[in-house]
Formats: sequence, structure tokens, C-alpha cells
Amino acid sequence: MKKFFSTLLMFLALVTGLSTTEARADSPSEEYLIKAAFLFRFAQFVDWPPEVLSEDGPIRFCTLGQDPFKGALETTLSGKKIAKHSLEGVHLKPGQDLRGCNLIFIGSDLGSRAGSVLSELQEMPVVTISDTERFTQRGGVIGFCWEGMKIRFDINVTAAEKAHLRISARLLSLARTVIGGGGKSG
Repeated sequence: MKKFFSTLLMFLALVTGLSTTEARADSPSEEYLIKAAFLFRFAQFVDWPPEVLSEDGPIRFCTLGQDPFKGALETTLSGKKIAKHSLEGVHLKPGQDLRGCNLIFIGSDLGSRAGSVLSELQEMPVVTISDTERFTQRGGVIGFCWEGMKIRFDINVTAAEKAHLRISARLLSLARTVIGGGGKSG
């Protein structure tokens, strides 16, 4: 598994154009370029219910709140496909309809409103992702975190199951912490 993780990090470095071996970014734009690459990879390891994605419909990556990616998400997704699905980035403001999103990055600028967004999305087949503290403990599916100088992530399998999503064991094995589903904790 360590070899797979190393390969994933090397792949992310190649995709994002970074040549450094450390994932910690010198500026927010580099950090979010790396996180955008992670979002693309996460989508490759999630199975949605068959009725959610039409056979060749797009996979929609949404951001809610201020867009910390500043174009990095679109750059990462540009020209790529997952199976037969094209990929599109959509930026939403609080109050906009969240239906139609397959993955949604909840910006840290939403603060305490993030909890109400999680409640709204709780049983919808959407991968909720954020880099706010304790996101997975509050019911989010994937939460970014720092471990030393590297960007890592935690996964809440229980939240994914409530959203009718199945996350690949390969992705679960790369998570720092897995909540529920008999996964590792820590």
C-alpha cells in the first residue's frame, strides 16, 4: 500500500506540474492545485447509484462558497473523462440548488453554515468534501487535513453509506483515518 500511495503522490505531482516531493504548498494556489488533483482522483474511486449518473452524462464537481481553487479545478478536469463521463466544474453560491452535483467542495468561508449544508445533503448521493477541521466527524464524506508537510485526507464511510455511495477499498486504504465501515481509525 505504501508503494501505491507513493505512486499516487507522484501522479499528483505530475498532473499538477509540481516537481517537489512535499505536498505542502508555498501558496494557496499551489495547495488548491494539489487538492483539485485529489478531487479528480477521488471521483475515480467512488461508485454512485446507477440512477444518479446517466450512461454518458457528466460528473459535476461543485464548489460552494468562495472558490479557493481559482481556476485550478477547471484546469485539472479539462479534457479528462472518467469512464464515459465528461467532467465539469460548477461554482455555486450559498442558497443555490445543490442538486446535480456529484462531488461538492464546501468552502471554509461558510463557517457554521457548513453544518446546515451537510444536513441538506445527508442522504443525497453527493461526495461532500472540505478542508475545514473535523469535517468527517461532523458528517462530511472526505476531509482534507495536514499531516506534517503533506496533504492527507480522512473518510467517513458511514456518511458515504447514508448518501448511497460506495468508496473503493483502494481509496480507503490511503486515508489517514476511516470512520465507520470497520475501517482504520486514528
